Amino acid sequence: SDDIVDQIVDYLSEKNYISDGQFADWLVGQRLEEKYPKGRVFLYSDLQKRGISKEIIEKRLSFITEEQEKEFAIKTAANKTKSYKQPYTSKTKQKLILYLKTRGFTWPVIQATVDSIFPEN
Repeated sequence: SDDIVDQIVDYLSEKNYISDGQFADWLVGQRLEEKYPKGRVFLYSDLQKRGISKEIIEKRLSFITEEQEKEFAIKTAANKTKSYKQPYTSKTKQKLILYLKTRGFTWPVIQATVDSIFPEN
């Protein structure tokens, strides 16, 4: 029975019906098209949890430039700050920093995003 399973997996792999690379591409695309897109750190962790190899993850994420990641962070922050009361305070700024961190954005991206929203601080 193990031989049959191996044969089926081999057949599906040959036909490209199961492919870690294709799955990684699909998942990254889904995570970036959400109302609150995810950052590189989140995507890496998400793919790793699903058993995708480090090589495939790094190859797929290498296509996301720092500028694109900043755009995703700004989109996420803009959507999130709609629910914050104005005027913004330092507590609001800290909440946004924590939120972006939990969404998997790197510190340089978070810092640039927060600075664009809270330019006076």
